[in-house]
Amino acid sequence: MSEYQRFVSYIYEYQNHIRLQNCGFAKVEVRNSRCRLQIHMKLHTVPFTPVFQVYVFIPSDGQHIAVLLGKAAGQQGVVYADFMLPLQQIAQTPYGLKDLGGLYIQTEHGQLFATAWKDILIQPELFTVYTETPQIQAASIPSALEENAAVQLPVSDSQSLPEKSDTTAETDTTPTPENIPMESQTPWQYFQDNYPHIHPFFDDTIHQCVRLSTEDIPKLTKLGIPMENNPFFQHGCQSYQHFLLGKSTESAPQEYVLAVPGMYDPWEQMAASVFGFPHFKPARTESIRYGQFGYWYRLFS
Repeated sequence: MSEYQRFVSYIYEYQNHIRLQNCGFAKVEVRNSRCRLQIHMKLHTVPFTPVFQVYVFIPSDGQHIAVLLGKAAGQQGVVYADFMLPLQQIAQTPYGLKDLGGLYIQTEHGQLFATAWKDILIQPELFTVYTETPQIQAASIPSALEENAAVQLPVSDSQSLPEKSDTTAETDTTPTPENIPMESQTPWQYFQDNYPHIHPFFDDTIHQCVRLSTEDIPKLTKLGIPMENNPFFQHGCQSYQHFLLGKSTESAPQEYVLAVPGMYDPWEQMAASVFGFPHFKPARTESIRYGQFGYWYRLFS
């Protein structure tokens, strides 16, 4: 199961055990011994936001054993989720990817959506929730900047630690983004002066780009664009470990750009727009095509 695989399975709504209209799809991609499961759905807008619980199911002995993965993000009728799964022991269960028959999504209001990518008839009455394990972390609903655990590197036999000296060591006063007060400059100048400049695009319509990491997301509040609770932005940052700030030449002189990396996909575009990133610019090329790497971005002043 380590070879590359990719397939799409269409999701339907079910009411009273009857399949209704198609409302989206699930995309499964296996690469480098990991499985990426993406969910895209478009539903009617309602005045409240349901909680979408995502399960994969295993057909076994006349039952569909459902394993909880986590929650999907829902906003303005768009439902979006992105999970990274191991090929074996999914969510710490005995089941692996080859055992899965499909998935279903359930809300607290009784709505049910399901798809099967094996030759299996969806029968909601056969779903039995597997309850012997906690849910896994959902990539699409990241907690706001999980703790950055310090990593202690091992010391080889040939590399000894320096001995403690009685003399006071000279303090390194080299400026870094961590020790320069942001308040001493305008936010834009702070980012320009203290972060690496990159040129990811084929032209200069977005220029003066600087690359920031996930640890810098809280600093966006200074620009009036807090992103800690934006699941689309969080997922893109955590997947590619960076995001960009830049300037646009196609708008007013003081229009800036916040960009998050991703791949172009019409359904991804729908989710990007809902979460405030309506534009896409491909990297290193002018043409936009399916699966093209680039950046979803928004303008701000």
